[in-house]
Amino acid sequence: MAKFPITLTGSRLGWISILCWGLAPNSASAWVKHESLMPAILQNLRPSTAEKLKRPFQTFCPADDQTFFARLVPELDLNPSAKLPPTSERQCLAHQSISGFFILNNQFVDDPDLGIDQNLPESSDPKGDRKWMGGKTGIGSQGFRHQYFGGWQITKPVATFQIPPHTLGLAPDRIQLIASLARKTIREGNLVWGYRLLAWSLHYIQDLSQPFHTTQIISTQMVPWTSLAAWPPSQGFDHLVKATTHSIFNYHWAIEGYTLWQLTNNQKNPNFTECLATPDTKSNLLARLPTDHGNDYPFAVAHAMADASIEIAERLGKAEIAFFGKKLKTPEVSLPENRGNPDYAELTKNPELAATRKDLLEVSCIALANASVGSRALMDWALEP
Repeated sequence: MAKFPITLTGSRLGWISILCWGLAPNSASAWVKHESLMPAILQNLRPSTAEKLKRPFQTFCPADDQTFFARLVPELDLNPSAKLPPTSERQCLAHQSISGFFILNNQFVDDPDLGIDQNLPESSDPKGDRKWMGGKTGIGSQGFRHQYFGGWQITKPVATFQIPPHTLGLAPDRIQLIASLARKTIREGNLVWGYRLLAWSLHYIQDLSQPFHTTQIISTQMVPWTSLAAWPPSQGFDHLVKATTHSIFNYHWAIEGYTLWQLTNNQKNPNFTECLATPDTKSNLLARLPTDHGNDYPFAVAHAMADASIEIAERLGKAEIAFFGKKLKTPEVSLPENRGNPDYAELTKNPELAATRKDLLEVSCIALANASVGSRALMDWALEP
């Protein structure tokens, strides 16, 4: 990988720009559908935080939601055309109260994937990260706010390899901005949107618990090196980048699909729900959490999460190659296009994969535990007296 040129133009830039964004709007995988993580995460709360989240309060009606969202657009630099669901239309009509648990355990944690970070003007991306992280339009254009690549490090040359080698992405900045606004809004008494904003901050911190969001290429074994032999030789590099992009997409989708399958089917080896509900002994983030709970705490948690994900990235990559095999590197398989999907049930039962399955489940459990620990940290901080 060290032979990749740093200055890229034309089609090379086009392919590299989507290399990092292995997600698409129709995916229902666990990290994409964050709502699937929240029930177990909400079992992992400090008693004082849980008590606050149980308190009932008057909900907003849809018109009030729209009014408040319009206020957020300039403050958070959002796409004003995004369509978000109402907080609780049925409860509004019935004059019923809701709670923080209702909001955090509902679909609102997935609001950031509904277009608020997409198709933004150039002023929203002053460093020009989008050209490297998914492009300027469409679903990929939100990648620069949902990922963070901290730059190449000589101490971790494979796990931190990236093009370009400097830091990319605004996820830590967005976590700091939105978590701070959530705490402020809650303290001002607007619990409806205070908790919705808190849910948004959980979305971004959970994104960073997925190693594919912090590492461009989590294993060099996912690179189809034979594509360099394409004819004519002058096109070899372009073929390599295209084939690598395809491969990374497939392995990204495979692990998220398998995680969702595990959560949905409540498997026992290990129980992924347990990884989320009782994460402290499984997480490699807990020891990294900052002890200073000052105003910059969310930003520090985000960087700690990115470091924790980088640490397990190479292990995850190797485990995926061993478990799913090398077929995901081939052009015949395209998980984003629903072509050649792995049979997760068969993979789970196959006795020949017992050892590699164990390693994949263990490293995936660490990532899920990190998502839970990071989410709990932000909830505790936002609800501190």
